[in-house]
Amino acid sequence: MSNPVPKPPYPKAPITEGVIHLSVLDTATPEEIQKLVKRFAKEYPQQEMLAAINFNINTTGGAATVEQHLQGYRIKSTDQADIMLVFHDGVAAARLAPYPGWEHLRERARKAWSEWRKNVRHNALKRIGIRYINRIDVPIKDAEILDIDAYLRFGPHVPDFSKQPLNGFLVQATKPTDLEHWSATITSTIMSPPPLINFVSLVLDIDVFRTERIPGRDADLWDCVETVRELKNAIFESCITDEARKLFA
Repeated sequence: MSNPVPKPPYPKAPITEGVIHLSVLDTATPEEIQKLVKRFAKEYPQQEMLAAINFNINTTGGAATVEQHLQGYRIKSTDQADIMLVFHDGVAAARLAPYPGWEHLRERARKAWSEWRKNVRHNALKRIGIRYINRIDVPIKDAEILDIDAYLRFGPHVPDFSKQPLNGFLVQATKPTDLEHWSATITSTIMSPPPLINFVSLVLDIDVFRTERIPGRDADLWDCVETVRELKNAIFESCITDEARKLFA
């Protein structure tokens, strides 16, 4: 008798990371960013600077210079499961596995944005992004070729020119959704090497975002974010099969 197909919420949800990212039109000053990071020092005691490094080579004299520019901070909770990313143009709240639920991530993001508004002059939003990265671990026997279509409805379609297994793939698509002003970018790929022995790990990355007519009032903003919860769940369900769902039981 085959195992029954579970229904969400799944006992073993495949979420490895959830992110809510709020981007503003202008940029904060380094002083404002540092002030914001200090406000969260107790809740996120582990701090890491994010920097961009530029290499410049003088083509006439051959001298090379290295410039480092501060991009922001990645700050983490003691257990490193809750993360906040503070950039010059916005803030993001992220949660790694084990994922405790939508409410936890939403409240972390709400608090991050509240502190941004208190400590940074620029608050006009240009983008809201809700991103979920899922890892689907499929058990596989030695020399067995995984049928990706048995688990993902959004995957590669490769011509039948070889009986060898795929070494890797990357499929991505972006399109508007039926929810007004919201679009989605969906990406599927394979982790190489897989993190688990005798498994193949498929990655399904869903980024739902909005760049127009973003509410200015906080109450309206979070009502707007809340409307995406069912949308991102529906996109996930449309991308997987019942065989994948059985792995989440």
